[in-house]
Amino acid sequence: MVSEWVEDELEGVRLGEKRLNKRILHLLDRALKQPQASINKMFHTRKEVQACYRFFSNDLVDETKIIEPHFNKTIERMSQNPIVLCLSDTTSLNYTTRKTLKDSGYISSNNAQGFFLHATIAVTPDRLHLGIIGQKFWAREKEKKARSSRERESMLFTEKESFRWLEAYRNSCELARKCIDTKVVHITDREGDIFEIFDEYQKETTNADYIIRCNHNRTVYLGEGQANTLIEELQSSKIIGEISFEVIDRDSGATRQVRQSVQVILVEIKSRYGSDKPNLKAKINAVYLSEINPPEGVKPIQWCLLTSLSINSLEEILKVVSYYLCRWEIYRT
Repeated sequence: MVSEWVEDELEGVRLGEKRLNKRILHLLDRALKQPQASINKMFHTRKEVQACYRFFSNDLVDETKIIEPHFNKTIERMSQNPIVLCLSDTTSLNYTTRKTLKDSGYISSNNAQGFFLHATIAVTPDRLHLGIIGQKFWAREKEKKARSSRERESMLFTEKESFRWLEAYRNSCELARKCIDTKVVHITDREGDIFEIFDEYQKETTNADYIIRCNHNRTVYLGEGQANTLIEELQSSKIIGEISFEVIDRDSGATRQVRQSVQVILVEIKSRYGSDKPNLKAKINAVYLSEINPPEGVKPIQWCLLTSLSINSLEEILKVVSYYLCRWEIYRT
């Protein structure tokens, strides 16, 4: 017997054979009970372990077929909420000890082997997890030589690994169009700070909103031929309030209280020279947060958040920050 949740979550799964459809329910039920266990520990008998390996070796079994029912259920749950946050990030899967594993690639500078996974999870502002809405696996070439800066510049954006950030945002936009009564907000950390997302947002009125932590201190254009760097312009703006929250140390698990000042501006930026579409313009809202009186010996927390959401009042700004803080739910999954 499998749990009612498993049967409901994989409702409509189609792997090509009825016995395979039944087997995946059994496998998911076991994984749900022991999510951290290996296959050998998850099952109690050698026969069950062998059946599991045969299942994943079957040519009919495909990860997209397995995950599709879950995607559909996640969309259903999203449509039942007024606001949904789509948290997007990349992680690595280390299989260095699996010497016979095929198609893996380098995942770090110390020659560790495995794959990369870029996933997006949906949560509510109250941090209720709704499910995964997208995932992409890939491996880097093992013998890939380092590219020169000129070679990197000549590559099309769609050929670069950073394209995955735009793909994930486009997926959130597609869900925003499906869940018409739900406000969808796409959230990334600094690696997702790419101009292509800002440009994509401007193309449609039904696109997902975004909150992206700034990684590039871009030039901002102030009109009448004037320009400045983004951070300098923010730091010279008026402090309009403060915000307080707790942060959790990822290594120790300890928490501490953080108090930050808040500064905001609306700026215009341009795509850089040498990009696929140079000199495009985009207007974005920027929120600068700087820690006040951090503990002695602790580096102050300073964030610059780029967003399409309104920042016309302190209440709206605090909402943007609270949404970004939900991004830490990634580390709890």
